This record gives sequence, structure tokens and C-alpha cells, in this order.
Amino acid sequence: MYLAGILLLWNFREPFVIHEWRTAPGVVIGTEVIQLGSGPTGDNGACLGLKYRYTVNGQAYVGWRFSPLGMCPSPSPENVALLPPGRPLTISYDARDPTFAVLNPAFEWRAVAIWLAIVGGIALCHWSLVRYANVKADPEFDES
Repeated sequence: MYLAGILLLWNFREPFVIHEWRTAPGVVIGTEVIQLGSGPTGDNGACLGLKYRYTVNGQAYVGWRFSPLGMCPSPSPENVALLPPGRPLTISYDARDPTFAVLNPAFEWRAVAIWLAIVGGIALCHWSLVRYANVKADPEFDES
């Protein structure tokens, strides 16, 4: 269980990585609607996928991230209209790893809240198990 928790937290480490953001000109290659699957209310979740091309020091790259966590906006007609193929963009890329680029390098508090909720849930489960084990080990504990 702990290993699964550690692996899950490893996937949410990105908001805490320090990037050295630089900017470069880019251009939209295309957009697509990405189906995320069925939600709890039966609705189909979807987000807007994006691909853009940018150049750093003469080397061409293709990026897809909107933000450091790769979260994407809704595929509303307004969002699709804002990103037609060929539209110029300003891309932010990590100077230490130019393959890592985003449109919006802002810190995502929503991702931190999710991360903290997961850590809190794991800690609560651990505390409950330890407390139950201590109570059960008590000679005066009677399960009947």
C-alpha cells in the first residue's frame, strides 16, 4: 500500500519541480478533442488537446502541454476557435530541458490541493490502522 502511495505521489511531483522558464515563438499545429472517459454522473469528460511547434537554439520541438501538469481546458467552441492551426504563440520552455514546454507556466494550486488530499488520505488510513492495531493489542480490548 505504501509503495502504491509513493508511486502515485511521484506522478504528482511536477508542480514542485523548479523550472528555469524561457520563452520562444511557436505555432499551433493542430487541436483535437480528447475523451477522458465516463464521469461519475454518466457524462463524458473531454478536454482540448493541442500540438504546437517551437524552436530553441535552432532545434525544432513539438509540444502539447498547456501547463506544467499537462492539464487541458474544455473543448468548447470558443477554446477551439482561439487556437486555429498556424496561429503564432509564445511558448515557455525549461532552459535545462527544452523538450518540456508549456503555454502557461503558472503554478497550479488545484494540483497542489489534489496532492495534499492524497497525502492526507494516506496519512489518515495509516493512522487508523496503527490506532486499531494498538487498541486490538490492548489486553482489555473485547471484540464481543
